[in-house]
Amino acid sequence: MNNKTLPSFVPPPEYGVDKDDSRFFKSFRMDEEEEYRKFLDVCGFVVIRDVVSREDCDKTVDKIWELLSEITGNRVQRDDPNTWEDWPTQKTGILGVPIASDAMAWKNRQSKNIKNIFNNIYNEDDLLVSVDRYNIMRPTKNINFGANDVKDRDDWKGLASWFHWDLNPWHWSGAMEHVYDKGNSDFEEHGLLFSHNLAKLLTEGNDTPKRYKDSKKLQGLVALADTSFATGGFQCVPGFVGNVLTKWVSSQSEDLKQKFKGKHFVGVPRTDPLIEYAQVIGLPKGSLLIWSSELPHCNRMNESEQFRYCQYIKMIPTRDVSDLPGRAKVVANALTHAFVGTKDVSPVLGLQYRYERETRKRIIAHSLLFAALCVLLAILFMVLR
Repeated sequence: MNNKTLPSFVPPPEYGVDKDDSRFFKSFRMDEEEEYRKFLDVCGFVVIRDVVSREDCDKTVDKIWELLSEITGNRVQRDDPNTWEDWPTQKTGILGVPIASDAMAWKNRQSKNIKNIFNNIYNEDDLLVSVDRYNIMRPTKNINFGANDVKDRDDWKGLASWFHWDLNPWHWSGAMEHVYDKGNSDFEEHGLLFSHNLAKLLTEGNDTPKRYKDSKKLQGLVALADTSFATGGFQCVPGFVGNVLTKWVSSQSEDLKQKFKGKHFVGVPRTDPLIEYAQVIGLPKGSLLIWSSELPHCNRMNESEQFRYCQYIKMIPTRDVSDLPGRAKVVANALTHAFVGTKDVSPVLGLQYRYERETRKRIIAHSLLFAALCVLLAILFMVLR
């Protein structure tokens, strides 16, 4: 990397620890709309507290443990650290089932608080909520295995660093032409519960081109338990957005540019000095963390006595989804397998688009039939004359 651009980058002064609780990062109330918008613009991320109730956080954590038990054949037990050896998550803590599909996962996705916050930041109402996964990271310090056996497990920590972007910095900054293939974003007409269709929901919006100068690409998560700086969780490089990202792009080699051409998950080179500016973001329970996809980020290993839990939730403008009917069918099928209240789902899930394709086909068919009848009547009229 050309280091000439880096010394000019200084993390913005607006970020820091919470003045009332040093375990956490600075956060905002939901009604401080102008303040948290400005903070996001400068720092590339923002924390809004008390978005999801503590009760719903606890219920969601219960569902995570039910899921862990289910996918491990009851081998993993919540209250027995001796069963945590056979841990089903990746080293990043991401629970690698296709999606989180229990009742609480769906309830949290339909949170009016979350919707209002994203509406305010995007400055538009027509949004769809993502369908994503959970994250759970085991404690690694002072674990009680019973019979006075208390020890640390450094091998459970996970990855210290895997900084990346969930977009292509060259495409997004305009340094490389973005060829947007709508076909790759469409859902298949068959096999709607197959993992390859659900997997498209996990990366939804990553390859969306920057259509306007002020276009935003946002990601988010809800902290389901208090997550101190030592607990790991989310880390990023504050302020590395906008012109700073553009300067970084212009300083990179042509080889690196070509390596990531057409890709929308881009890893930060491990030796890049920007990683030195990384900051772990401590989060209070029930808070919503939103960050710009321009921001280099990743999860950090857990170095504490506590579990880290979160649910990934973001919202994207409906206009950025190329296949609304196909998406609606996949979401509807996933929803009905786990959530009884399908009659009262929020429009943010996008189920209202489920029959759009069929309706369009019927309209076309009826139009063609009407045209054919008109031609037939015209012919009959000419014959009868």
